[in-house]
Amino acid sequence: TLGAYSQAKNFSSTSTFRVLLTVADSYGESDDFENTINVEGIDTDLFGWLWSGNYGWTSLSCDNVYYDEEINYCPPDYGLSFNTGDNTISGWAWDSNLGWMCFGSSCGGQGAPPYGSASVTYSLMTGTSTAEVAGWAKYLAFGESGWVRLNWQTIGGDDCNEGETNYCVLLDYRTRAFKGWGWSGGLNNEIDNEPVGPGWVYFMGSVNIPWLETKYGSIYGRSNVGTETTPPPANQRYSATYCILAGSHITNFLSETGCARPEESDYSFPSATTGYISRLGSYNLDDIISRYDSQTFSQTDLDQNLPKLLNGKVYIFENEDEEDFYLDQPLTFFNGKTLTEAGAGTVIIKGNLHLGAGANLYYENAPVQYTINNLASVAWIVYGDVIIDPSISKLVGDFLVLGNGSVCSAAGCGRFLTGNDYGAETQLVLNGLVLARDFIFQRYYKVSGEPAEQIIYDGRVLINTPPGLENVAQGLPVWREAYSTTQIEE
Repeated sequence: TLGAYSQAKNFSSTSTFRVLLTVADSYGESDDFENTINVEGIDTDLFGWLWSGNYGWTSLSCDNVYYDEEINYCPPDYGLSFNTGDNTISGWAWDSNLGWMCFGSSCGGQGAPPYGSASVTYSLMTGTSTAEVAGWAKYLAFGESGWVRLNWQTIGGDDCNEGETNYCVLLDYRTRAFKGWGWSGGLNNEIDNEPVGPGWVYFMGSVNIPWLETKYGSIYGRSNVGTETTPPPANQRYSATYCILAGSHITNFLSETGCARPEESDYSFPSATTGYISRLGSYNLDDIISRYDSQTFSQTDLDQNLPKLLNGKVYIFENEDEEDFYLDQPLTFFNGKTLTEAGAGTVIIKGNLHLGAGANLYYENAPVQYTINNLASVAWIVYGDVIIDPSISKLVGDFLVLGNGSVCSAAGCGRFLTGNDYGAETQLVLNGLVLARDFIFQRYYKVSGEPAEQIIYDGRVLINTPPGLENVAQGLPVWREAYSTTQIEE
């Protein structure tokens, strides 16, 4: 029995860290546990600098970077917000020579700009991954002469240059750059037309944009994959390692191998009307139950009933009241420890599955001792939605989110929701694969250009196939080449 023990650690910066806990007993036996924690900073989406040849540097965030070194000027907390809901930018910056600088709607109460609205808006230019920015910021120290125009014209006019002619500010989604020229100035008629205002300012910032990454796998979509407003991967990163296949257009999703095939033949979604059979595999619930040892539970609490060693069985959760089912505690699936113990298992949820706060899922981090059948491997077949708490950072398993047969505009239709983590950003990493009728990627995590959601194919569905998933591998030839699949339907 372990007594109470605690260990404190102070982190000097805002970032993501991996923490390893190793426990050893008096007999020399030990085990370890690894997790990821996110040390929160302030709620800011843009960071970096402005340069004025007349007045020097302006910091766009108190939690900033200077020549690749993290620096922290907080408190007071300040920074810029990248508001994807209405495509605006707002917030505050600080200049040690000039003081505070407001952006967009944050300039409310600071007077009116020379013309137009102070709101800072951005719009993606057609056929590019670059957004053009327009609107106003203001150095308060200059009063009415402190307004900085971010675009020499309105959005959508002639192309702007990255110089002082036809100037504008740009957001480059691919390189995550916030760059370009702004202008603030005029002539003082009372003092021999002396220039007033800070003059030219140059943006050298970076923007954090949440994005999706699948590693060692492919992406399948019944219709479109991505839109013009979908953030593309960070520079030198990709949406999928292998192919992106879609029934229609592919926009802002990039394949590392260059394999992007729009208007691919239909990958129909397995549903009740087709007997849960499609090119993506077949799932016959009655056959699964008849072929494998199964247990049925009516309780909605999975924590009390789902074992850590799945042992080759099928675990069915259903009740007559059609209630939702919940998993609220972290769970590690163990490898088998004898020649006869199997590590694979399948969990069938007849309803919505809620993965609550703290319900991280793991596989035992240890080699198998006797046979590959010992390897932990879990499949989740959900006849409803999978609803993930935004605090969850780690999941494992092959998620087949088949839904209840309803049209996918309402709860229960087969949605995979990753959880809105705004204000407490947390990266979600899933080891396995996901097939769902509708994906709703909600994470805002964006530290160091890393993806908000990352799906990593680990191959366990082939190495030690969970009960009932044999036809999945047969239905997807690319999986025999160690590809994974994430299906996206719009």
